[in-house]
Amino acid sequence: MIDGSKLAEVGYQYLGVPYSKMDCQAFVEKCLADCGIKKDLAGSNAWYRFLLKNGWVGTPDECKRKYGSIPVGAFLFILSNDGKEPVKYQGDGIGNASHIGIYTAKGLGAINSSASRGCVCESKFAGKSINGGWNMVGLWPAEV
Repeated sequence: MIDGSKLAEVGYQYLGVPYSKMDCQAFVEKCLADCGIKKDLAGSNAWYRFLLKNGWVGTPDECKRKYGSIPVGAFLFILSNDGKEPVKYQGDGIGNASHIGIYTAKGLGAINSSASRGCVCESKFAGKSINGGWNMVGLWPAEV
């Protein structure tokens, strides 16, 4: 089982690590490994689909209704229907999970490795989609 608080806290030790050394998926996997969980998936789309099948995935509002809040350590995604998902996922009707991060409930609310900012950093997450930003929450199977 994942200790969400520990997972969120572990992420902060990587602030500033260049994106070229650790993309968003590698960041999440490194944080999990530091918490004793080994999971290697090929990108944020693979992570989204893994949690959709094995855990729980929904909007921030759905998460709050179902669980009372968004738990610290939850995975955050940017999901769109832009048709830019990898070829192997095109046509499955799920969409493109283009980014993954971890909910921290402190600071700006999310920590992730950002291509546009060039490093592991904090991003704003106020518990709902902001201008097409974090709009989906994923929970690890043991948390459901």
